[in-house]
Amino acid sequence: MKSYFFSYARIEFKRNFKLVYKMFLYIICILAVSFAISFCMIQVMNNLVAYEKIDVGIVVPDGEEGDRLKVFTQLISTQQSVEDICNFVYMDEKEATYSIANGDIEAAIIFGSSFIEDVMTGVNTPARVLISSKSTLYSSVFFEEIANGVSLIKTGEAAIYSVTDAYIAGYDMVISRSEMEDMLTNLYMEKALERSSLMEDEVLSPFGDGSIEKYYIASFICIFMCFSGIIFSYLYAKEDRTIRKKLVVNGIGNIKAAIVRIFSQAIVIAFLCAIVILFLRLLSNIFGISMNIDMNISMLINILSLSVFLSTFFYFSYSLVNDSYKGAVFIILLSMIMIFLSGCILPISFLPDKLQVLSEFVPVYYLRNLCGFMISRGGIYSQINILLIYTICFAVFGILIQSFGKENR
Repeated sequence: MKSYFFSYARIEFKRNFKLVYKMFLYIICILAVSFAISFCMIQVMNNLVAYEKIDVGIVVPDGEEGDRLKVFTQLISTQQSVEDICNFVYMDEKEATYSIANGDIEAAIIFGSSFIEDVMTGVNTPARVLISSKSTLYSSVFFEEIANGVSLIKTGEAAIYSVTDAYIAGYDMVISRSEMEDMLTNLYMEKALERSSLMEDEVLSPFGDGSIEKYYIASFICIFMCFSGIIFSYLYAKEDRTIRKKLVVNGIGNIKAAIVRIFSQAIVIAFLCAIVILFLRLLSNIFGISMNIDMNISMLINILSLSVFLSTFFYFSYSLVNDSYKGAVFIILLSMIMIFLSGCILPISFLPDKLQVLSEFVPVYYLRNLCGFMISRGGIYSQINILLIYTICFAVFGILIQSFGKENR
């Protein structure tokens, strides 16, 4: 019996690897489609996150006060957080008002004739900000920057005024009031001028920790691996009754047959996955995309987990439909739905709230995360246990469907 089981396993493995040769053209087509989808989404998303600069009118008074304000605003315009979203255009107040009304500029900042002097003496005369009533996405980003700047100014003012209030109230101070105020002013200016670096420290992106390119490279792997299930359709053609009975007589029941088929499929899937990852590593070196791809034990464990999960999913799908052709179509349709819900096409945060909740129950969601983890971090995927649960469920239900179906045929 043991020799018969190993002979059956050897034949099944041989059949699976022959499929790679026979279905080579299909594999190339799947790779091309997966790459095309990912490449198109990279272009779309890069275009979406590329903000168009807006023109902002700057109105300064004449004379020495205006010259000082122009130097000050030019310094601000060199900051990356400002330079990335707007251009400063110097004009008089009448021209600024007219340009906003005609839509030539999105906003205007008007400084008073004694703005700097007022700030130095504590009067704090505000600058006036004129905003076009026809707001766009790009101007909204500028308005948010203004709000952030105002918030930073208020924080600095509150700190300085608290020192003044403490001095007036008669509290003892380690250093003089003027020294404390100067220190807080310098600290505020330091943080204000470094706010672009502060923004870079905390980046919230729908694409996670990596770039858009890395996000869709992971999606490419996930899409390709999901669609690769169609190459196994030949294995699920209807078996001859005589062959089936002979297998049962020699101790190859549904469970043993399922184990052999699942693991033989998993080895082929792991082989394809390893080739794709090594190919991506080569491309990343050519195009300078930083990816943490090392073929170590952790990477092999992640690849095997991915492969066994997909193998049980394909086994369950073909068993459910009980037809090789219909099974391939079913896998394509189901994969397309799960690929969309898993964030391979659009990031999860772009989806409606209800679909975001549903996404967490879609197994391909964790598969895409695993693909992203494999190309960006080292170690073993932290949520591999969830994929293991799905793997067991697909395997058990697939075996039950196969057993029930064969008893009724």
